[in-house]
Amino acid sequence: MAECDVLRDESLAYAARLRQACRPVAVDIVPGVLHGFLSLLGLSEAQAALSRGSEWLDTAFRAP
Repeated sequence: MAECDVLRDESLAYAARLRQACRPVAVDIVPGVLHGFLSLLGLSEAQAALSRGSEWLDTAFRAP
């Protein structure tokens, strides 16, 4: 999640509701970036965030 995202508060509230519902959730706030930064694939912060998200999804959906 972008630190400077206009939807940051709503995203954090949604993550809290998911936790309350005992759903797996991870919040990764990337400092100094704006909403939509993930589409800027040349940006090192975007590449790192996409990698972390992919790793989390791989772990979350891996069969036990």
